[in-house]
Amino acid sequence: MTDQPSKQPYFRAHLFFCVNRRADDHPHGSCAVEGSAEVYDFMKERAHEMGLEGVHITSAGCLGRCDKRPAVVIYPDEVWYSCANRGDAERILTGHLRDGKPVEHLMMGPDE
Repeated sequence: MTDQPSKQPYFRAHLFFCVNRRADDHPHGSCAVEGSAEVYDFMKERAHEMGLEGVHITSAGCLGRCDKRPAVVIYPDEVWYSCANRGDAERILTGHLRDGKPVEHLMMGPDE
């Protein structure tokens, strides 16, 4: 077995923000119905304004966490958040992505 060079991640943090839309009467609901596209747009713009180096924010289809929508996940940290509004987005950007401190009251547990 040969020694493999250590891989450096392409992004320091990669955030996926669900903007999936289902029919308004769908039993699982959808993040878009909760306004996720607007919060996603704000988060991207605000991250750019803050100059967060190595952070990339991507819109995503269903992330499978419809219970606490809108759903956001940050990799490589594997931290899941419910991000319902601009205030939540700001707290995630400043707390988790800028200061490196997860925002516990917005986090989703593994069993939610």
